[in-house]
Amino acid sequence: HAAGFALMAWVIYRSFLREHFESLGYDTGYRASQVREHFEASSLCSEVRCVDDGGLRGSATWLRTLRGAIQSPFVLSACDVLVDTDYSTAYRRHAEHGDAMTLVAYRHCRVIPAGAIEIAEDGSFGGFGTRREIHELLYAGVCIVGTEALPLLGSDGPLELPDLVMRCVDAGLRVGIEVVDGDAFLDMGTFAALARMSRELKRVEGDRTVAR
Repeated sequence: HAAGFALMAWVIYRSFLREHFESLGYDTGYRASQVREHFEASSLCSEVRCVDDGGLRGSATWLRTLRGAIQSPFVLSACDVLVDTDYSTAYRRHAEHGDAMTLVAYRHCRVIPAGAIEIAEDGSFGGFGTRREIHELLYAGVCIVGTEALPLLGSDGPLELPDLVMRCVDAGLRVGIEVVDGDAFLDMGTFAALARMSRELKRVEGDRTVAR
């Protein structure tokens, strides 16, 4: 876990730093002391602000602690994903369109192999299906949150991020979409993706060594 966290911190925050973000903040409800110790000893960025959510449940509940402290749109990212995109462009589009929120989504293709069994209405065998592809957009774990969305957080009970998105829609606010290719998204929650992150880190380290 320690090696994985260090890898995540270096690669993910490198992607934010190159976009010239002025500050980074963390919701430290899970293993808060370890997270704080890691960044207190780190020189990854000039400012890291840890927000203790007090054990609140819900992926958007802790955003209530930001009300009054945030005066402009900000990027919200899950701690275990890496999205290779131009955040500056996404941020500019967010402002130009007047979005309350902008969700980063990645292209995903599900392949249904030939020979998949189809079931008839009466529950019996209905035939063999042909190979087909289903193309869809999936949420990449990163979004831009505008100040217009903060009043919709409410004050009681847990709140998940999809619920906040739907509150924006129900209030007549625009929610934008920033689309990236599937290869631009990595989720450290799987061993395969962690291995891909490790290879990316080694490649970048090699490039830095050559540059020196």
